Amino acid sequence: MNKLINKKTNKIIATLLIISLILISTSCAPKKSLISAQISDDKETFTSTQALNDNNTTTDISSSISDNKNDIIDIDASTNTLSNSDNIDGENQDKKRIEADSSTDEKWTTEKIYVDFTAPYATYSIINNGYAVLYKLKKNKTTNYKNKTIAVNAGHGTKGGETIKTFAHPDFSPKVTGGANAEGSILASAVSSGMTFINGMTEANANLVVAYLLKDKLLDSGYSVLMIRENDDCRLDNIARTVIANENSDAHIAIHFDSTRSDKGIFYIVPYNNQSYLDMEPLKSNAKNIKALGNSVIKAFKEMGEKVWKDSGTLQGDLTQLSFSTNASIDIELGDRATELTKEKAETFAEGIKRGIDLYFEVEK
Repeated sequence: MNKLINKKTNKIIATLLIISLILISTSCAPKKSLISAQISDDKETFTSTQALNDNNTTTDISSSISDNKNDIIDIDASTNTLSNSDNIDGENQDKKRIEADSSTDEKWTTEKIYVDFTAPYATYSIINNGYAVLYKLKKNKTTNYKNKTIAVNAGHGTKGGETIKTFAHPDFSPKVTGGANAEGSILASAVSSGMTFINGMTEANANLVVAYLLKDKLLDSGYSVLMIRENDDCRLDNIARTVIANENSDAHIAIHFDSTRSDKGIFYIVPYNNQSYLDMEPLKSNAKNIKALGNSVIKAFKEMGEKVWKDSGTLQGDLTQLSFSTNASIDIELGDRATELTKEKAETFAEGIKRGIDLYFEVEK
């Protein structure tokens, strides 16, 4: 009886939140940037063009984005360490990189991939006017062509993303455990800002370094690669990133480092052991794929002799990415704030993930 009451209460709260968004909406988000919440019992659709922040007021996405540019990590060859340098404009950076890749390497083509708003869960996203870049290998130019596409998602890196809220779950139920967002919350940060390493490096930048190294290794190994983020300000929130990965890849790897400072080792987030959460779609149908991919990556790191947290290499959690994923999808935490990310270490992280992906698809056969 209590479960029934709680379920009805949560639905009422979700409905009231959506209605309040409508009443105070002034159309601040980009076109097509709508929360479209289907309430299954009465089939009504509610939409909003604004997002609720922590103070229960609306936030204009454009005004929440700082004009200041974040840093991108460069590898200093002379010292073999990772350091910060000024980043150029993100849009121009993408254009130049795509043009360079297309003109200098005939092994692949490049294509900008935008959110398909007809795809499942796409309208739950708010920050969704950016794009990913697909590096599609040419079969006749690749000796080890695998006919698989891997989404590489360098976590964080969306300016103002922490001030925007999206639904935590596709069924509007509350989060079953805490983390970047509190347990019991119906809403979650569109994209959290991430942590800062003890040495001052930002996690967003570290994630991007590993992502680029992983991209190169995957292309060399015969995989096409969908790069979800390639600069310091990806205009895709966590739901938009996940939807693009769902629709355009065979596996989704989100790269992160944990906020602790004990140099705890490598682990991935496994869906939290709560029955109502595990019974929620699409997680119910996809949990086995998440665990299979995550276990393969952890196995690869163990075989390489890398430090894995608590041997199992897993930590239970309730993440937006997992809640909205329809394919094999993991949040891999490569260490924490105390991890010293040298060039060799970043290469090792990328290699371990690549080997884990190899293992996953070998087992899948």
